[in-house]
Amino acid sequence: MPAPDPSPGDIPAPRAALVALAAALDPRDFATSLTATPGRPARLSVTNRQAAIGDDICADHRAYYWSWGEWIAPTSAGDRRPHDHQRAAHHTPAHPRLREQG
Repeated sequence: MPAPDPSPGDIPAPRAALVALAAALDPRDFATSLTATPGRPARLSVTNRQAAIGDDICADHRAYYWSWGEWIAPTSAGDRRPHDHQRAAHHTPAHPRLREQG
């Protein structure tokens, strides 16, 4: 029998931020996969379905980061501006390959 889904209070903040980011992305435009390997930080693989290209996004208690460590957007609710979750993998000029084509 599969384990029950953890409550939001049981998920470490960085992983919860990645789960929130995945939920904020339109699945028609982006494929996402959360990877949580024991002993390594969780990461969210995000692929733009139209461009067929993607990258891994990591998070800590402050922000989202591209796989090479560049800051994307804040993760904390107090610092979050509207649509920062979408900005993290959709509107960031630093990584135009993931922006929606069109």
